[in-house]
Order: sequence, then structure tokens, then C-alpha cells
Amino acid sequence: MHVTGTHIAYFHICKRKLWLFDRGIQMEHVSDRVRLGKQINQETYEREKKEFLIDGKIAIDHIKDSVIHEVKKSNKVEYAHKAQLLYYLWVLEQKGNQSFVGQLDYPLLKTSKKIKLTEQNRKKMTSWIKQI
Repeated sequence: MHVTGTHIAYFHICKRKLWLFDRGIQMEHVSDRVRLGKQINQETYEREKKEFLIDGKIAIDHIKDSVIHEVKKSNKVEYAHKAQLLYYLWVLEQKGNQSFVGQLDYPLLKTSKKIKLTEQNRKKMTSWIKQI
């Protein structure tokens, strides 16, 4: 299995949703909430390069000045958003690039949070990937 940021987020949100996603069963393409989230990302950061891909499967919202931005509509499941962003930082580190930091952006809430990959987070990441 090729783990993506979505796998990591769903692992923290709902194991059943993760199982369904892994088997290609998903309803997000018809969700008004998902469509709104994508629209917020596009309209808020129109000038930024969109969806930077790693290995053709891992999509990062955008990168600016060594900061990986993950844009979300709401902070309702912020712990899952943080885990997803930590995964992106971890993958880039595995590829030899340790210069990035992460930032969770919540444009509707007008807040942002910086995220750094720590040794403790690296250990968690290994555990999460094994469990997935």
C-alpha cells in the first residue's frame, strides 16, 4: 500500500473511512463540504502554485518559502490535519529535504498554525504507517 496524507488523516478521523478509501470507495467527489474546501483553497491562495505532487500520489496544497501549507475549511479535526501535515514533512525528510516547516491555514477562521516535525512525531509516524 502506498500511504498518502489522506490515509493519515482518515486514520485519525475514522478507521472505517480509511478502510473504504483504501479500497477506492469514497463519496467526497459529491460532497458540497469538500467542494467548498477546495474553493476556499483556490480563492484564498490564487497566486500560489497548487497541489505540489510527491511521487505522483501525495498532493500538498502549496509551498511557499520552505513552508508547506495545508489549507482547511474548519479546525474541527485539527489533530488529523496536523498528522497529515506532519506526514508531508516526514516524506520530504525521507527524501533528504529537512528544510521545510508546515503551516495549517484556516482562512475562514483567519488563523494559521506552524507545525514542526519532532523526534517524537517521527516515531508516531512510523507507528501510524505500520497500523495503516
